[in-house]
Amino acid sequence: MSHVGSRKEIEITKDLTIPKLFMQAAKKYWDKKIAMREKEFGIWVPITWKQYYENVKRIALGMVSLGLQREDKVAMD
Repeated sequence: MSHVGSRKEIEITKDLTIPKLFMQAAKKYWDKKIAMREKEFGIWVPITWKQYYENVKRIALGMVSLGLQREDKVAMD
């Protein structure tokens, strides 16, 4: 499969985690790029990496305030 454009290779190590990848992307793109789009009332609304980060941070802090600890398991629907 070929890709248009160039992508930087990511070195896979045992210390590489999804949260670390997320933080790298958020810091790199912050307000420069759109992380995703969400449909509200039939209109696609862009969400920046900064907004995405703030949403994730709010959810994480909410879970901590409920007593969630490292390595606890959570199911979300």
